[in-house]
Amino acid sequence: MEEKQIAEQRAQRAVYVAQEAEQQAQADINRAKGKAEAQRLLAETLKAQGGN
Repeated sequence: MEEKQIAEQRAQRAVYVAQEAEQQAQADINRAKGKAEAQRLLAETLKAQGGN
């Protein structure tokens, strides 16, 4: 009985770790999108002001 409980806890932990990794990856993606948008806006502003 105890082994089954330990196995279930390990499985739950693995699910938690996978979910945590997924959330971190999504946060990294969102951060990268934000940076890309900031760069795009900066380039657009510089171009509008006559920069290259």
